[in-house]
Order: sequence, then structure tokens, then C-alpha cells
Amino acid sequence: MYQHSETLKIGKIYKGIREAMGLSQEDVSAGLMSAKALSRFENDENYPNSYMMQILFERVGKSLRHFIFMLSKSEYEYHLWRRDTVAQILRGDSVHHVIYQGHKGKYIDKKLHWQFCTFWQGFLDNNLEQMQNAIVCTVKNYPNQLTMRNCLSMEEISYILLFVEKKLTVHPDKWQEEYAQIRFLLNYVERMFDSEEIVEIYGRAVYVFGTYMDTPDINEKILFYKKAIELKRRNFKIEGLDRLLEGIILEFQKINQQAPKDYEQMLNMLRKIKAEFHIDDYTFWQIKPTYEVYLLNEVLKIYRQEKNKAIKEIAQKCCSEKTYRALENGMRDANDGTLAVLFDELEIKLGIYNADIITDNYADLILVDKIKMVGKRAVQGEELQLLEHLVQTLGDKAEYAQNRQFVECMRDIALYLDEKITAEQYQERLKYTLSYTISECCADNTKHFLTRVEFMLMYYTAILSRKSGNSEKGMEIVNELWEQLVQSTVRLEDRDQEAAVLMILRKNLSTDIFRYDEALKIATEGIEYCFNSGDASKLYNFLFEIGWIYNELIQEKNIFMKPQCRKYFEYALCISEMFYIERNASIIRKYLS
Repeated sequence: MYQHSETLKIGKIYKGIREAMGLSQEDVSAGLMSAKALSRFENDENYPNSYMMQILFERVGKSLRHFIFMLSKSEYEYHLWRRDTVAQILRGDSVHHVIYQGHKGKYIDKKLHWQFCTFWQGFLDNNLEQMQNAIVCTVKNYPNQLTMRNCLSMEEISYILLFVEKKLTVHPDKWQEEYAQIRFLLNYVERMFDSEEIVEIYGRAVYVFGTYMDTPDINEKILFYKKAIELKRRNFKIEGLDRLLEGIILEFQKINQQAPKDYEQMLNMLRKIKAEFHIDDYTFWQIKPTYEVYLLNEVLKIYRQEKNKAIKEIAQKCCSEKTYRALENGMRDANDGTLAVLFDELEIKLGIYNADIITDNYADLILVDKIKMVGKRAVQGEELQLLEHLVQTLGDKAEYAQNRQFVECMRDIALYLDEKITAEQYQERLKYTLSYTISECCADNTKHFLTRVEFMLMYYTAILSRKSGNSEKGMEIVNELWEQLVQSTVRLEDRDQEAAVLMILRKNLSTDIFRYDEALKIATEGIEYCFNSGDASKLYNFLFEIGWIYNELIQEKNIFMKPQCRKYFEYALCISEMFYIERNASIIRKYLS
């Protein structure tokens, strides 16, 4: 797959991770591809499809959450079909056959497609043998005892856990046959996965162990539950938390002990919130892609319009006008040669694989994550130290436009929040930093494809408008950004970082200009979004906003809404305490008092 010269080398990044973990090419490619094919990927000569890429990274204990993939429309539609099929099955909808009938019946990868269809068809038909055959497709020595040399992805582990759950639902007395396997998986996940990647799959493994292993050692189960619950709380992961709380409370009851009071309070509050906002539970077993998504055809179209070029003018460089129209409409995929010409002609600086910075080192991407946690500031000035370290590790690559833009974007945010520069100075710096990648500071945002960092810069431009008392201007900027997101075929959950922060800012700006009905609607959508994405880090903002609006209505219109106001503040307080956001919790306690 074509990759622009000044973009990150994802193959080199992967090779660095694998070698650091002491794994051979044969270890990580077993059941997926030949070691030779993996070598071509690691040398950035030939890239596997996006699903294979996700499994390869997960087999070395990493997710793709740092990356943004540029997918063709047909590839993205296949992703959505897989995701929606699993959702329908888990919801209990009527699904008779797991067959892909999308874009000309094409699927991304023959082996992984066969495994997916075979497994879920077996799940539907309660056919344990078929489910097991699907697992063996990529985990060759299953169901024999696995070892640490068996590199497993989260999807493969999830298949095994679902198989065990289905088997023990039918034959609960056979739990001892699966005990050693589930204990191994718990140990494997703890040892092989990074701290954030471990959270979801570890919680699922603990749920299966706690629910189906009829071991007399209740304390062992309680210890597993406690660890899984704590992992979710520390990483703002709300998906499946209520199931784990239910499980640990039940285990305490079995030994005639009272569960910790905060567990019961958390469970009761989660049940109330989920009931009020009609939150489904089916997402617990879903394995979703962790990377964000750009669509190739949309990128081509927006760049062409920004350059003010006609289709005919672009097409004559590489293909017929009819072919180019099909590319831009997502009705056709492009080969590497055509992509190379189009990216050069349209001056597209993105690659098929992207991140917030251009690097060959996975550790740099981890560092970027730490820097972006500006809102959860522990030590004043810490971000500046981390940014200086990032510049040093990037070396010559620190001069790339995209890298300079990220570093200066985060440096200026830190300086502004530390009150080292004024709002006016920050405004000027924002314009300058945007100019690294956007001509004339993007006078018309609708004609530029905004990257994640550019989105962040525009977001803070809107924040500054709000701080200066011009909420109307801020709302105008945010609406332009939101329009670009919702007009895309890409679902909001696949542009998660941009969607979440824009929802919060739209809500705040609507409240500023007294559009309370609109703010309540956005807050409600935001709560549903947080549960569906499994990310609780923004949930407090939406719950608190509803309480705050009712509080304003009480004061302005003397409406008897105190019980409603108090209820949402209590929801927000519980969420803040649940996920250790003490700064937010102290604010709500003042309102409640």
C-alpha cells in the first residue's frame, strides 16, 4: 500500500516492538501469514490489511489506538458489517446466516473472514465444534494447553472466552476442563499487554472465570474481580464495569460477608444511569478496531476542492475521468501507483497509516499520549519537560512540519494554562501553528481535511472565543468542525477523540448562549456516546451539565426542579469518585451543599 515519504513507518515501529519483547517473526505470524510476508511488512515494503494489522499489533501486546488509518470505502464498509453483525447477534436480533453481501461481496482477508463467519455461525447454532474449528484457524494448538509462546490477539482471546462461556452454559459441570486455560489467559493478558490494552480483555476473562469456574476458592475470585474493577476505574473504562461489580458482590454473599459499600453504591448508580438513558449491554463482548479512521475517497475530494482543481485536471495525470470519479465516490479502489500520483498531485501529506507525529519509535507515541493528558495536570510544567524529551528523541524528524505543529500546539496550551502567555498571545500562536499545514490559516474549514492535531488547534481557537466572551463566534467554529465530522461516512466512534471534545464544547457554548434545550439534547447524546465507546473520562461533563442547567432554571424561572437538579449532580459525583477524578468531585460537592 502506498505510503508518502514523510510519514511514519508503521512496519519499522512494529519490528521494534517485536524485537524488544524477544519474539521471533515465526512467533507472531503463526497461523496468520508466512514469516517472509511479515518481514516485508516490517521493512515497510508491503502492508497487510487493516484487520491483519490489528491482530499483529495485539499479538505483541499493543493496540492501534495511537494510529489513524486511511481506509477505502469498501474496506470501511466491511468493518461496519462485522461490527454490526456481532452487535445484532449479541442483542439477540434475528440473524440466520453470517454472510457478507456488501461491496461486490468482497472481504478484506480470506482467512480472517472465514474465521469470523465460521465462529459466529457456530455461536448462533450452538455448535461448539464449529466455534472451536474457527479458533484453530489461527491458534493452531488449541484446545491443547496454550503457552506464553502462543502470541494471541484480543480477538482470538475473545473467541476463546466466548467458546468457554457457550460450552459451560450448556455443560456447567465441565468447568474443570477449562479452568487451567482461563487461568492461563488471565496470566497471559497481565504479562503481555500494556496497561491500557489489558483493561477490556482482562475484564472479560475475569467475568468468565468468576461466572463459570465453580472453584471453592472464593477469595481467588474476589482478588481477580478487584483487580479488574480497579483497572477499569484507573483507566476510565466503563464498559462491563457493572457486570464485574455484580460478580464481586455475589462472591461476597457466598461467604456471608458484606461487599465494600462503595461497590454497591457504584453498581446502583450505574444501573440508574443506564436505565434512564436506555443504555444497551451488548457492547461488552465486542472487539472494535482501536484506531481512528479517515476515508480515502473523502480525503481525495476535500484536497481536490481545496486546491480548486477540476476532476478532469486531476484524472489526466493517472487515469480516466470515469475512473477518478469512481475513486472519489468510493466505488473503486486505487492501486499503489495511482495513489502515489494522486497524493503528489494534490500535495496530500498524509499516509495510509498516520499518527499525531511522524516517528519510527513506538515509545514516542506513548510519550505523545502522556503529553496530551493536559487536562489531568499533576505537576505544573511537566508537559514542557515531556515535550523537550520528545523533541530530543525525534532527532532530525522534529523538524517535520507535522511534528513541529504538534510540539508547538501542546507547548502553547501548557504555557496558556500555566498563565505564562496571555489569551491574545495564545491566539496569535494558534494561527502561526496552523499555518504549518494549512495555507492562509484555513479561512474556509469546509475546504480542508483537518487532521487530529489541526482539529485540536481549531478546538482551542473556539475555546479562546468562549473565554473572551464571544460564545457565538466559538459556536460558529465548532459547528464547522462538527459538520465535517457528521458529513463523513465515518461513524463518530471511529473519530473518537475529535467527536468527544466537540460534543463537550458544543454543549458548553449552547449553555453560554442560553440554548438550554439544545445543550440538554447534546448532553444526553454525549452520555450515550460515552457508554457506547466505553470511555468514562468525559461522562462527568455531560451529567454535570444537565444538573447545572436544571439549577439555572430553578433560579431563573423558579421552577421546582430541585430533585432533578440534585439527581444529576449525584450521578456526576458518583462517576467522578468512581474514576478518581477528585477535582471534579470537589466541585460537585460544593453544588450539592
